[in-house]
Amino acid sequence: MRDNACVNCCFESRLIEVPAGSWPRVVPAITGPGASAVAARGGSLFGLFVAQIGLPSHQGLVLTAWSDTDALARGAGFAVDGVSGVRTVSSERVEATVRPTEAVPRTEPGVYAHRWFEIADADWPEFLELSQAAWPEFEKSFGVEVQGLFRSLDAEAPDARVLLITRYPSLAVWERSRRPAGPGLEQEASFACFRRRARLTRSTVVVTTRLAGAPE
Repeated sequence: MRDNACVNCCFESRLIEVPAGSWPRVVPAITGPGASAVAARGGSLFGLFVAQIGLPSHQGLVLTAWSDTDALARGAGFAVDGVSGVRTVSSERVEATVRPTEAVPRTEPGVYAHRWFEIADADWPEFLELSQAAWPEFEKSFGVEVQGLFRSLDAEAPDARVLLITRYPSLAVWERSRRPAGPGLEQEASFACFRRRARLTRSTVVVTTRLAGAPE
C-alpha cells in the first residue's frame, strides 16, 4: 500500500475542545509535556491543528502516530490528559498509505486542510491511484504539499473513509487551487484525476486549520 514503510504508520485524529480563550495556555501544554508523554510511550505528536474554517474557534485536531493499534490504544490519550479544560469530542484511528512515509512532526507554517472522503471500499484502489497521479502537477502548480493520505481503521466494508491532509501557503492559494492555474496538458491531466475521484466520492467535508507552534 505504501511506497516506503512508515515507521509509525497508525495514527489517531482526535477532535478536542478547549475553554474559550485558552489556546495560549493549551498549545504549549500539548506540544510540550503532552508530546513528551506520547513519546515516552513510543508514539509521536504529528501535529496540533487549531481551527480556522469549518470548526468552532475553541476546537482543534490532535494527530498522534504509533507503531500499531495496541500502542495507540495505550498511549494516544496522553497527548491531552492532564491539560486542564481540554475535552475530547471524537477520535478516529487511521492508517498512513502512500504519505507520509515518516511520522515526523509537522513544522511548516501555512494552512492545513483536513478533508474527509466517504467512498465505497471497492473504489479505494482507484481512489488511491488517482490521488497519486494528480499530486505532482497539483503541488508544483500551487506550491502546496500533501502531508498525508490516511485510510480509516474504524470504517468497515462495504464502506471506506479517507483523510487527506494538505498544506497550502495561504487561504488565498487554497481557494485558487480549486481550478487549474493555467492551460497545459499536465494540469488538465491532474484535474481530470480529481474529477474522476470526485465521481467516486459519496460525500466529502473539509476544515482548514493552522499548525500550532509553527512560525507565523
